[in-house]
Amino acid sequence: MAHDPNATSACTWWYDNDGGMSCPDLLSLFSITPAQFAFWNPSVTGSCGNFQKGFSYCVEGPAVPSKTSVSSSTRLT
Repeated sequence: MAHDPNATSACTWWYDNDGGMSCPDLLSLFSITPAQFAFWNPSVTGSCGNFQKGFSYCVEGPAVPSKTSVSSSTRLT
């Protein structure tokens, strides 16, 4: 099956969507978050938008980068 050409090249497991499962059910089955799924499959939004029958989707891959925050401090003398 075709897959998103922008999908992670480090994918370790693919799911062939034959239309038998909804996107939320797929996330639940593989215990993955919408953020993970969207990171591995850039054509699919975090709310499962653009999830299509006839495509393979990455369901296991590299860790999703966490958001980092930068804090600053001011030294008083």
